[in-house]
Amino acid sequence: MHKTYTINGMTCEHCVKAITEEVSVIDGVDKVTVSLESGSMTIDSAEEIPFGQVADAVDEAGEYTVAEAASLDTAGHPGGQCGCGGHGHGAQKAEESGCGCGGHKHSDEAVAKHAQHAEKGGCGCGGHRA
Repeated sequence: MHKTYTINGMTCEHCVKAITEEVSVIDGVDKVTVSLESGSMTIDSAEEIPFGQVADAVDEAGEYTVAEAASLDTAGHPGGQCGCGGHGHGAQKAEESGCGCGGHKHSDEAVAKHAQHAEKGGCGCGGHRA
């Protein structure tokens, strides 16, 4: 089984190593590939690994968030969200604010959340600008 996830909050290769090490020790995991560039992680296993176990391992690695993605193409935006949670995206092209992926406009609620994140130094998903 090949499962893809979005990882937010990674800033360097140390983050990649920490997440890889923690997720690799989950029973049943055969291979873990974490990409700083795409903000994604893939897990290969014989059986499906419960998301709670994956989330716990990522949390143990540090201040990161994890979300399931349908594929590497949707990593970072599973279900139309950027993975940091707390807001939805519109279907219009980015204007003034956005999560950095381009291709959509955030709702007024999301723009307000981005401003709050920016004041606190960001939420870890990268690219937020108010």
